Amino acid sequence: MIFNVDTLIAFSDSATDLVDLLIEGYLDIPEDDVVEQAVVRTLFAVGAQVRTQASIMSGASAALATPAELALLNGSRDTPPRLGVWKSIIPLVLVDAFYEPFSDIVRPVGRPRGGGEPDSNIIWLSFADEVEFLSGLHRSGEIQLATFTGAPAAAVP
Repeated sequence: MIFNVDTLIAFSDSATDLVDLLIEGYLDIPEDDVVEQAVVRTLFAVGAQVRTQASIMSGASAALATPAELALLNGSRDTPPRLGVWKSIIPLVLVDAFYEPFSDIVRPVGRPRGGGEPDSNIIWLSFADEVEFLSGLHRSGEIQLATFTGAPAAAVP
């Protein structure tokens, strides 16, 4: 995993260990306290949401969104946005913990104006489990993940 604004690299076979590098004290949470683990992953995801959305907006053209879309993209994340369809081609970053099936807020769908893959304009950050959490952070650009799938290197004598 490459993280901390691309300044640190970590190697691990454990998603839990990688999450602990991102969230100080994560390993101190009892292993069977899945609710507390989910809460701290959600809080980290909200911070990542804000950082990622700000980064996206720093390079985006205002001409690619309507005034209402720009207001949402640049708005506060103290409450999750309620919308049915996201049409701007500027990606919207959302945390899934605040949407169905985890809450009563309907999960929006992405339908980029002018075409494009459905949902390609929404970046979802997940809290559900450690692997999904890390995968969402990777999709957002918050971290970079790589998986080694080759044979182990020969031992050096």
